[in-house]
Amino acid sequence: MDINYDSYKVKTKEYFKEKAYEYFRDISVILMKKTPTFKNKPILILAFLAIIIVAPIVIYFLTFSIKSKQTSDWSNFATFFAAFISLANLFVFIYFSELIYKYNLKKDEQIEEKEKQIEALEKPILAFSKTKESIYEVTNIGRGAALNVKVFVNQKVQGDKDKYKCWGYRCYSMYIHQTLLLENTSNCIEIGAKYTDIFGNEFNSYMKDYSLKIFDLRLGLPSIPLLTNPEPILHTL
Repeated sequence: MDINYDSYKVKTKEYFKEKAYEYFRDISVILMKKTPTFKNKPILILAFLAIIIVAPIVIYFLTFSIKSKQTSDWSNFATFFAAFISLANLFVFIYFSELIYKYNLKKDEQIEEKEKQIEALEKPILAFSKTKESIYEVTNIGRGAALNVKVFVNQKVQGDKDKYKCWGYRCYSMYIHQTLLLENTSNCIEIGAKYTDIFGNEFNSYMKDYSLKIFDLRLGLPSIPLLTNPEPILHTL
């Protein structure tokens, strides 16, 4: 039985043209319905890769013979198709590189946020209180050690109500819940302290009229003369 290969090729080409039209029509509907957001981005990538891979096959078989027993013909097809495979691989590589970059960026942000939380938990807070003998004491009520502590005192001079004297104490460190007595502070009208945490961040504490304020110097310097004026004579605690 004789086979009319010309008629077969024509019918095959028409069949592939019809299927190709249906395929690209379906892809177009998907792309028009889907908005390029983060959630459906993988769908768009897959659709684009499908176009890159399937379109060359359809074009090749519509242009050249679809039925061949020659090795050279299949070798030519492989050479033709390899370029599109490489292009698809490039897009896959770019897509996954973007995913890895965003993942690492998010992970770095989480690590940075975790470090800030640890830093906040380990922050020292120096507070002042008055004893029964009307002498002030300083206590580290925070959850981290206070380093390079400097306490400044402004008090009235005995015998002269209009005269004030500014002086202070210093110590190398105060551990958590440690309390130090500040002698000769019975006539104190205001008291402040400068100190750092273990990370080198600077903090200030200030109390006047039984109102305590804590300043994180990363957020700005306090406008309080006792803390901003040149340091007075400091005695060792």
